[in-house]
Amino acid sequence: MRRPSHYVLLCALVFVALLPFAGPWTSNTGPAARERQQATSVRRPSRPPASAPGMLVRGRVLDALGFFVAGAEIMRRGAGERVRSDADGFFELTPARGPLDLAVSGEGFRPVQRRLFPASGDPLYVTLEPSAPWDQPAVELPLLPAGSEGEGFVVDKDGGPVAHALVTVGETGACARTDEIGRYRLPLAPTVTLVVNQPEGGDGNGVCARSEPLQFAASTGLVPLPELVVQRGATIRGTVRRKGGEGMAGVPLLLSGGGLVRCVESGQNGMFRIAGLLQGDYELAALPWRGALGGRQQVALQQGAADCELQVGEASQRRLRVVTAAGAPVPNAYVTTSVDGLRRAVDRADGNGWVEVQSGTAEATTFEVRTADDWKQLKLQRPPVADDRLVVALP
Repeated sequence: MRRPSHYVLLCALVFVALLPFAGPWTSNTGPAARERQQATSVRRPSRPPASAPGMLVRGRVLDALGFFVAGAEIMRRGAGERVRSDADGFFELTPARGPLDLAVSGEGFRPVQRRLFPASGDPLYVTLEPSAPWDQPAVELPLLPAGSEGEGFVVDKDGGPVAHALVTVGETGACARTDEIGRYRLPLAPTVTLVVNQPEGGDGNGVCARSEPLQFAASTGLVPLPELVVQRGATIRGTVRRKGGEGMAGVPLLLSGGGLVRCVESGQNGMFRIAGLLQGDYELAALPWRGALGGRQQVALQQGAADCELQVGEASQRRLRVVTAAGAPVPNAYVTTSVDGLRRAVDRADGNGWVEVQSGTAEATTFEVRTADDWKQLKLQRPPVADDRLVVALP
C-alpha cells in the first residue's frame, strides 16, 4: 500500500462504491442536456390517473315560481339512494364522480329526471312544474350506458399543463376536470366536440378551447384524445335587477351556447361574471327565484367582455274570465299558465268562468284552457286583452 498506484486504486474503488447513492451523473449544459430537458417537458404519463375523490352532490328544489319545495324526493337511479329536500329545498347525496341520473318528485308536481355530472361543480337547481290531471306518467329515460372513455390533456401555448379546467362534451354535456398535469378523462359518444372553460388566467378573462368534431366507432376501452391548447377567453358580466332597478343577489343564472352550459348565482347587488368563454352567441336566463320570473337575454360575445343587464319581473296576480266567442262563460275550465315556456300554475275557473292566475309579462306569458270533464284542449281565439277575457272555441 506504499506505492502511489495503490492509493489511486483505493480511491477509484471508493468512488465506484458511492455511485449508486449519488444518482445519475449528467451534465447540465450542452445540446444533449437541452434535448433531454425538452423531451422530459412534453412527456405524458401513460399510466391511468389516480381515482379522483367523489364530489359531494348538493342541490336545491324549487317550484316554478322560485319558492323552496320541502319534502321532495330525490332518487339516484341505478343506485337506490333516496333523500328528501329540507324546509329550504336543500338536499345532499353521497359523493360521486358521475354521471348521476336523478329522478325528482314531489306532491302536486310533475316528476322530472336530470342527468348530472358532478365535475362541473356548478350549483344544482331542480325546478318542478305543477301537475295537471291530464299529465301522462313519466317515461324513464335510459341510464347512461357504459362505453368507451377518452383521455387527453389541456395545455397552454407553451405546452404547460392547465389544471382544474372544465372539459365538456358539447353533444352530451358530459364533463370532467383536468388534474394537476392537465389530464382529463370522460365518456365518449359517436361524435364529440370538446369545449374547455377555465375562468382563471388569461389576464382576467380566463382561457378556453374547442376541438373540431371528433368521430369514434362504438367500442370499449380508453381512447387517446387530441391535445387541447387554450387561448385567451372572453367574459360575460352584468347585473340582475328587479323591474324597479334594485339588484338581486342569489338568483340562479343559466348560460348556454357553443356546447357549454354553466350555472352561476348572482352576488352582492345582483352582480355576476362568467369568464373563460369562447367567442360566439349565448343565451343567459334567470331561473325563477322567490316569485321573480323572466329575465332572458341573447348575448353576442366578442373579444374581451360583454356587459348585460338582466331584468326580472315579479309574478303578478291576475283575474281572467274564460268565455266563448259569444261571451258565454265556460264554467270550471282548467287554465294553465306558462311563462317563458315553463308551466307556472294550473288553476280551475269557478262556475262563472272566473279564474285567478299568476303571470309574468304579457310577452312571456301563455295560457292553455281545457274542459272540466274530459280535459280536452280548447283553442284560444285570441290572447287576453284589456278586458281580461280568455276567448275559446268550444269543441
